[in-house]
Parts: sequence; structure tokens; C-alpha cells
Amino acid sequence: MSCAGAGRNDADLEPPDIVALDDTVNAYWSVVTLRRRRVLAIGLPLLVVLEPSERVALIAHEVAHGRNGDVRRGLFVSSALNTLAEVYRLLVPGESALTYTDLGIVDQVTRAVTWILARPVGWLYTLEIRLLLYDMQRAEYLADSLAAKVAGRDAVVALHEKLLLEPVIRHAVQRATHDRTDPGSVCDVVAASVRGVPELERERRRRVAALERTRREATHPPTAMRIDVLESRAPTSPLVVLGDDESRAIDAELAPQRSRLGQALVDRYRESLYR
Repeated sequence: MSCAGAGRNDADLEPPDIVALDDTVNAYWSVVTLRRRRVLAIGLPLLVVLEPSERVALIAHEVAHGRNGDVRRGLFVSSALNTLAEVYRLLVPGESALTYTDLGIVDQVTRAVTWILARPVGWLYTLEIRLLLYDMQRAEYLADSLAAKVAGRDAVVALHEKLLLEPVIRHAVQRATHDRTDPGSVCDVVAASVRGVPELERERRRRVAALERTRREATHPPTAMRIDVLESRAPTSPLVVLGDDESRAIDAELAPQRSRLGQALVDRYRESLYR
């Protein structure tokens, strides 16, 4: 991996303490425990469909969340939200007030009281979430901007365009499950399916995505809007370049996990059939 012209203005960017691999078409950065350990989690089904430059863009975007002011990851804000959610869960009655119990009318009155007490807690939680949503979306734009500086603008755009192909990934898992594909080869089926998407279909999905409008209750801006913001800026050269050989070395290191995560993908799809 080569780095060109990388200064040390990013000295406050700490590397993750833990790098986790899971079976989702996603990636996220989080800070956990009282020791505030930094966690970078990446879904193997997403990683296998990305080109080397897109992999750099993905990791740069997630690491950027460690410094872009995303208040969700602050100790006090996250603790307050978790506390409100837990209090609300404890106050809300577990069963219908019409359900018969030995306590009779006492049980019904108690349930009614706790239901009333839960309302202000639920409203406060909802209000706090809504106040944070604007900042959550802003953080995504900022992370995109920082990722473009590291991986180059075009790589971040290409990453977002790959994310529009998530239905293709889900269909590939479905097909692999029906064909009883070996779990260790499920990710190969996923990668081949994404590579096989025609350019016209990729463009169609981008046009469809452009129809989506911003929703106040969403944590992420529409993907097409994020692409438009990036493309409105001048192209940038990558500061970090991941070579093909290095990318293949990453695949080789992750190979032992393919069977386990491939089986997890199959199991999750089968479980979805019975929901």
C-alpha cells in the first residue's frame, strides 16, 4: 500500500482497536465500553465485491467517523439514549391490559399507570433522536469528503454505486442457497453476480436512486444525493493506493472466514423465509 503526500494533519485520527468481520452488506465504526475502544466492522459480502480503490474508500469513510463530530458516538449522548430506551422498555407493559391475571383490576390499573408514565419517556427519546438525525446525515457527508481526500473522489463515487447493487447481492445469496452451494463459495457467487451486472442496469439503478428524496427520520442521506455532492467537486488524486497484489493478500488472509460467514448468510436467508 502506497501513500502519496499524506501529511500529519490527521494525527488525531486513531486506528481502530478492533477490526471485526461479519456477514452483512455494511460497514460501521463504533466506540464501545467504558475504555472507549474503537471498532471497525466490515461485512465480507460487501468487501468481496469492491475493487482495491473502493476498499480504501470504504475504510477511509468509516474511520472518518472517528473524527467528524458524529455525536452519536459520544459517551454522554449514547449513554443518555440507551438509558431512555431502557427506561421506556421497562415501563411499557409486556402484555395487553385485557389479558387475565390473578391480580385482576390491580394489574390492569398498574399497567395503565406504567403506560402513562412511559409516554413522556418515549416522547423525549423520539425528540432527542430527531434532533440528532440532521447531524447524523451531516456526518455522512463529512465522512464522504474525508474519504475522497484519502481514496480519491472517483473511488468514493464508485463505492456508493456498488452499494446500490445490494439487491443483486441478496439475490446471489438466495440463488446460492437454493443451489446448495458450498458455504465457502457463497462469497464467490456474490462477487461474480456483481461483476456480471451490465452497465445499463447499473445506470438504471442510479437513475432510480435519484428519485429518492431526503427523509427527516433517516440516519443516512439518499445515496444518489451523496454521489451528486461528490461529483459537484473537482476530482482528487488518492493519497492511499491499495495495489492489486495487496488486495489479493487481504483476500487470502480472510479466506478462512469465508465458510463460516457464507453459512451465516445462508442461515439468515433461510430464517427470513419463516418470518
